[in-house]
Amino acid sequence: MSDIVLCDTDIMSALAKADELEILELVFSNTNFQITEYVRDELDRSKQEGFAFPVKIFEFCGITTLNEDELKIYESTESLTISKTDMKNLIIARNRDITLLTNDSKLYRKAVRKGIKVYDLRLILKAIYLGGMVSKSEFERDRWKNRGKDISKRRKIYSKMISSEVC
Repeated sequence: MSDIVLCDTDIMSALAKADELEILELVFSNTNFQITEYVRDELDRSKQEGFAFPVKIFEFCGITTLNEDELKIYESTESLTISKTDMKNLIIARNRDITLLTNDSKLYRKAVRKGIKVYDLRLILKAIYLGGMVSKSEFERDRWKNRGKDISKRRKIYSKMISSEVC
């Protein structure tokens, strides 16, 4: 049986635009990545505007929705601080005890306060680095180098990022 990870719009959009969704599989092996139908609706709007990245997400992730109990929780909950989509993500992640991926700092903080296991892009990159999941040679073949750009600045930024404390 595979684990389930619930994914928010922002982190998936960023990775899909960079054509790097597969890095999630480095950190979360044997995992079923899912988005809610509400995230799908947000991505559908981008697709209708002519963007190609939502299709990559639809191919990478399954779709889930609020079950009956979660719908009751949602209907009895008011939040003026986060979007309806984010509230639904929180309810599903908490009720099903599954990991949430987001790059939305407000949603991240709220998930942490509610005791939900949550990762943002910084923590995912840190896990890849600390876990030795990318070798130095793989890093050297990085796309920025292949495009003729100097990656030494990125290396310094990356090293600084992964040495900072985890939130």
